[in-house]
Formats: sequence, C-alpha cells, structure tokens
Amino acid sequence: MNKQKSIHHQESTMLTSDEQIKRAATPLHSVWLQLILSFGLIFYAAICPLLFAFFMSGNTYGHKIMQAMHYAWTTRWMSILLGLFIVAGVYLFADALRVLYKNSIRTRQSREKQELPKEPKPTKKDASVPLMIMRASLENCTHEQALEALIFYLEQIGFNDIEKPPSEDYGVHLIANSNEGRFAFMLGGVTQILTMTEIENFATGRAYFECRDALCIATSNATKDTKRRANELFVPYIDAAHYSEELSKYFTSIRSKDAFV
Repeated sequence: MNKQKSIHHQESTMLTSDEQIKRAATPLHSVWLQLILSFGLIFYAAICPLLFAFFMSGNTYGHKIMQAMHYAWTTRWMSILLGLFIVAGVYLFADALRVLYKNSIRTRQSREKQELPKEPKPTKKDASVPLMIMRASLENCTHEQALEALIFYLEQIGFNDIEKPPSEDYGVHLIANSNEGRFAFMLGGVTQILTMTEIENFATGRAYFECRDALCIATSNATKDTKRRANELFVPYIDAAHYSEELSKYFTSIRSKDAFV
C-alpha cells in the first residue's frame, strides 16, 4: 500500500512545466457557467415583455408589446423581479470577468517564471587552487596588471615578504625577500620606452635598498642599447614575454651557487 502511494506521489511530482501551467490555468467551468447564467438572466429580463405580449389584448402585435412593457415595468412586483434579474446578471457577469482576469495574470506569471533562466549555483572554491591564473607574458599589460602578475609569481616560488616602495625611487617597483636574500624588481617598458638612464638609475637603487640583486623585467618597448647597458651594470635583463621561465632559471642558478658555496 505504501509502495503504491509512493509511486503515485512520484508520478504527481514528475509533471512537466507545461502540464503545471495547464493545471494552474485549467478552464474554469464554474466561471463559464456563471457567465452563461448572467447572460441568461439579463436576456430573460430583456425579452420578458415580448413573452408577455402573447397574453395581451390588442389589434396589433406592436400594440400588445407596448401593453406588455407597460405592465412589466409599472407593476410593482414585476418590476422588482425583473430588476433583481438584471442586478444579479450584471453582478455575476462582473464577478466572472474578475476571476478570469486574475486567472490570466496568474497563468502569465507562471509561464514567465518557468521561462526564466535558472541561475547557476555557486561552486565551492578549492583553497588549494589559486584564484588568479598566471600570465604567460607581461607584454601588452598595464602597469597594474604586470605588477599583480609578478607578485603572484613571486609568491608561488617562495617569496613571502613583498613590498612596494612608496614612491618607486630609482625605478624600483617591488622589493621581495626570500631565503636567497633581498631582491629589487623593475617593470621596464610597460608604460613608456625603457632607456639606458632608467637602467642606470635602477642599478643605483640596488645599492640604495641594500638588495642582493636588481632584476629588470623589460618588454620589447625599449631602446636598442638598454640590454647592453644592463649587462654592463650587472643587472639581470629578463624578457617580459617569457618572464616566468627566465626568472625560474635565474633563481635556480642562484640557489645552485649558494648550495655550492
């Protein structure tokens, strides 16, 4: 018995959206009957004098109708009865229209609700998955985007103390600390052409901030002698298009030297 009940329950809950809408907007038979009744009452009150005309005396049918109308609307009990028929018919008609109007609104709202796209449920974020995807290249980035990508990369390779100089003196955009030491970073050629003067300034900043090394991550937006000047001042020149690979090689070599020493 319980099994049959559960089967019926499953069948009742497996209605499609169209079937649910149809059930919500089923033809209201009682309302249609009410409309027919209202029309019947009004129609009867209208033709009642015509029916009475058959029982009136007169030479012509038109004369009989005039007598019947006079009798219907001047006789107290008859006028009250016909008036009640008309009032009841108008009331039933207005009430049926009201119910039909509300039902049409309810049907439209149900259909619109069914057609609305469902919002995807928010997925749980795995704490082990980084929220930011690492950029493969810093070319064609804004300064903020390049800085954000560089900070993210440095955190991934073990830098846990990263700071931005308040005024970016000597062209130093970031100072990062790790077990290998303190390093200065410059993003060159991102907002303007990188020149030899900026490289020389940056080399001075390495000493000013007491860094082990100063790394210039440069885009292709640089003068032709910039890289040569960086090599002369022992400033590692990192290609922004492949910054993650070149930084990885640089820090691997640093760790190898430290291990050898």
